[in-house]
Amino acid sequence: MVVVTGIIAMDNLSTAVLLFGVCYLLMFIGNVKLLRLLKVAGAGMVLLLLFIVLLKVIPESWADEGPLSRLGTWQNRIEHFDSGKELSEEEYFAITDDNYQVAHAKIAIANGGALGVFPGNSTERDFLPQAYSDFIYAIIMEEMGLAGGLFVLLLYVIILIRAGMIARKTEKLFPKYLVLGSAMMLSIQAFINMAVAVNLIPVTGQPLPLISRGGTSTLITCAYFGLMLSADRFGIGKKKNEEPAERSGENEQDRQDAPDREELQEITDAFPAKKEKEVACEVEA
Repeated sequence: MVVVTGIIAMDNLSTAVLLFGVCYLLMFIGNVKLLRLLKVAGAGMVLLLLFIVLLKVIPESWADEGPLSRLGTWQNRIEHFDSGKELSEEEYFAITDDNYQVAHAKIAIANGGALGVFPGNSTERDFLPQAYSDFIYAIIMEEMGLAGGLFVLLLYVIILIRAGMIARKTEKLFPKYLVLGSAMMLSIQAFINMAVAVNLIPVTGQPLPLISRGGTSTLITCAYFGLMLSADRFGIGKKKNEEPAERSGENEQDRQDAPDREELQEITDAFPAKKEKEVACEVEA
């Protein structure tokens, strides 16, 4: 798991962290021993500290090309996210090239208010870069307000809850963890996108499933839903089909045993009749 996420992190750190977190949660749900979970968490903390040290120590010239070309981007995002706490009021509200996306996302959310400006009346979609992908949630909150933003958030929570219900009804472990992993990938990815839009975490580039524009993202999201529906249909449906089959088998066995039971009953009824006949003969004698 660590090796796979490490390879992915070279090109897409946020996806690697998301995948590692979901795998770790599945290990926790799968009742992996606590000692092993602590070892994995310790290894993750060590790698995180090494990563932070590398961001501070490695020269910028090393990050111009090659496998370390993304280090400069990660370092700038983290520094700009933390630098807002140290700025003065004028510098904080000033829109520059460094905070252009985040600033216009905040403006979009502020324009929305509680009920929004109604779908199609957004103004920040003309200024906000990636308004239809990475920052689509800010546009949703501008057009539909806080109520619309909470409604979209609730939809992803319902997906997670529904997947948990499907996994609970599934007896086999593989489809159970498959459903939970797919649902958590979708839901946590959506939560990360929403957190970026409201400036709770640095910009990651994670799209909002089923809403953000993008062909590959939509295909992968549909594949997740296909896996969950397949587990629901063939995992639970197979169990439901087996129960009538078992009952029909029992009925067939009962029909086969019926003649034997009738013959046994006739033999049992014949003995008392024979005994009464012998007693009557003795009395007459």
